[in-house]
Amino acid sequence: MRRVQLVVLAWTVMAGVIAGSPETSPALGPKRCEAILHVGDSLTLTMVPELLATYRSQGFQRVQWSAARGRSMHAPGRAPDKTSGLEAARKARSWSKARGLRPCWVIALGTNDAAGGSSRQLTRGIRKMLEIIDGDPAVWVNVWMFDTAPDTKFTAANSLRFNRLLASEAAKVDNLTVLDWAGFAQPFQRRWYRPDHLHLNKLGLLNRARFVGIRATALLRRAA
Repeated sequence: MRRVQLVVLAWTVMAGVIAGSPETSPALGPKRCEAILHVGDSLTLTMVPELLATYRSQGFQRVQWSAARGRSMHAPGRAPDKTSGLEAARKARSWSKARGLRPCWVIALGTNDAAGGSSRQLTRGIRKMLEIIDGDPAVWVNVWMFDTAPDTKFTAANSLRFNRLLASEAAKVDNLTVLDWAGFAQPFQRRWYRPDHLHLNKLGLLNRARFVGIRATALLRRAA
């Protein structure tokens, strides 16, 4: 059994924004990673320009992304892409296959799943996503939300439950690394999150875009 890589980055945070200077260039893109397929929910949707700019700064020019509000692995998003996470991943797979590209994946799903699904449903969704990824190098960004009201399901406890299940499934395969957004974001949650403790403010989105874009590409390059 492979030991899961739960990655927390030791960044320098200056004025509340990640400061990073990775030693990469377009010439150093991984041979097995001719395109990044990024599948996410509203957290991705609200940071697309910053995320794409970060990917490109790391030498990844081909990025096929799909994001939607309210999306989970099984349930379709509301807008603009009314597909589920699994369906979006299948479409991304078809896109890369039609172009003869060897993809790497960044999966940024789980917040809506964690709030509404049983542990059995969550595990089934993660396994189905891994079937679609089919052994390609992949990074899955784990989730963090913290309690907003007594009756909400968007809680820290449900975040941690999803993250434990994700880490457990990742430990069973060789191609998936879990990127620990939860561990990185918690110390700054009062500064980066909106009052709903679920969505990110402008500063939080910028930090998340750089964290995901820089660290995910570094891990994908290493895996490839």
